[in-house]
Amino acid sequence: ELISVYRDVTAQRALQRRIEAAVEAKGAFLANMSHELRTPLNGVIAISQALKARQVDPKDQELAELIVSSGRLLEQVLTDILDFSSIEAGRIHLAREAFEIEPLVARIAELHRAAAAEKGLKLEWTVEPDVQGAYLGDPVRLTQVLSNLFSNAVKFTPSGRVSLTVSRRGRALEFAVRDTGIGFDEVVRARLFRRFEQADDSIRRRFGGTGLGLAISRSLV
Repeated sequence: ELISVYRDVTAQRALQRRIEAAVEAKGAFLANMSHELRTPLNGVIAISQALKARQVDPKDQELAELIVSSGRLLEQVLTDILDFSSIEAGRIHLAREAFEIEPLVARIAELHRAAAAEKGLKLEWTVEPDVQGAYLGDPVRLTQVLSNLFSNAVKFTPSGRVSLTVSRRGRALEFAVRDTGIGFDEVVRARLFRRFEQADDSIRRRFGGTGLGLAISRSLV
């Protein structure tokens, strides 16, 4: 019986190693493919922008802008896939460098101010006085997480406001993104941070997106 149990445990461990190797190989493949696709895509976007600048007819400018915006949308999809693949493959390493919290939050807000203004939304941000100053961390990844949350807030808010508040909770900082948008219930909340998930199919059809942004944010956190 002991020999039988030993064989079962050995077989399970071997299976687990094969599964882990397959996951790692898949992540490496997706990461490499995303890099390979990004290079020609960047060329397409750059050429499209140059083409748009040379157009004098408004209709032609509109068509050229459609090419540019479609290219940028595809670029974002590739970025999401690359980031998630890198996280799964264990290739994400967080930096540890000094940065000022208030300028970082201001830059993130400015990235989304135009999109908010286009919808008539009021965009606000606040860094509480007791958390202002310099910190050690990864400002690029923090920007990515907060930008994902800001982007969703603007996308799913038809009217009202979007805000980001940074305050202290014990020894930690709390970043809170709030909006007056459509919200979601507890059932949706339970699965919303899983990859390729959105609230429902109607949300995907109406707003688009890969369903990776929140999963990436959760993994980075």
